[in-house]
Amino acid sequence: QPVVTNVELCNRALAYIGESPFVSSISPPDDSKAAKLCAKFYSQAFNEITQGHEWAWATKRIALTEVVDGGNDFYRYCYEEPAGLLRAFEMLPKGAPDGYRDAKGERIKFRREIDPDGIHRLWSNLPDAWLRYSVYVTDPNQLDPWAQEALVLNLAAKLVGAIMQGKEGQTAMAQYLQLAAQHISRAKANDGN
Repeated sequence: QPVVTNVELCNRALAYIGESPFVSSISPPDDSKAAKLCAKFYSQAFNEITQGHEWAWATKRIALTEVVDGGNDFYRYCYEEPAGLLRAFEMLPKGAPDGYRDAKGERIKFRREIDPDGIHRLWSNLPDAWLRYSVYVTDPNQLDPWAQEALVLNLAAKLVGAIMQGKEGQTAMAQYLQLAAQHISRAKANDGN
């Protein structure tokens, strides 16, 4: 499978909106206006696509490491937060399936807070806990082709809104966002399979 770069995705977005010349770099941006706009909007467009769903390619499960003497008035156990954690979905006993519920039919309660030393921690009453969570993804090659195309269209919407002024720009922006939403729906369906 060919490697996709952020510059290639930016150039695809620029092609959609009829902008040229294409960019050669966005980090740092080359001297073109298009590269500066791509550098401004790329991360936001990428994060909106990658953080809006429990993507299989961004979801992990890990045994948590308990912090010694970490209990507080509400929770008995304090755990280290895994590196790269974006969003904690659920805390689970070892070997439990996704969506686990205890004998009362409830999910395991937990909190994500900052301790007195300013370190992010996970708190729970579950001993030897596991966590299912999403991680920050920065490599566009992790995305499936539908999610990549949604990213391109989302970026195109932002770029066209910045380049075209007035009602014409707003109309074009709305069209690209609608196309991006269609691609996200397809990507979610593929991810669910």
